[in-house]
Amino acid sequence: MAKGLRWYTYKDDSGIQYAVKLSKNVEGASALGFSPLTSTGTPRLPSGFKMRKVHAVRSGGTGQGFARRTFYVADRQQSIFAAKTPTNITYDGVAYVTTGKVGESMTFANTVDTGL
Repeated sequence: MAKGLRWYTYKDDSGIQYAVKLSKNVEGASALGFSPLTSTGTPRLPSGFKMRKVHAVRSGGTGQGFARRTFYVADRQQSIFAAKTPTNITYDGVAYVTTGKVGESMTFANTVDTGL
């Protein structure tokens, strides 16, 4: 199990790449599609932006069928996100199967018309 955080590349649905800070464990889960950030000029993910993700349930061992997890996915083209059926993933040595997915979203700050 890798410890700590590291910067990775995330590609939004329009193809723009952003820098995101995630657990180093994502490096062992190639199905998620994250690669270490190599450019210092890559902008950080905007505030209020929520990355796409898949929901999964543990498919073996202690907690089978009950232990749930959410995984961010780097690119919508990744098979784990594009699949129309449950997909297996191993994360940090534990087997999971996907149960659903959620696309990215953006929340904008509330603004107040001051009349000025």
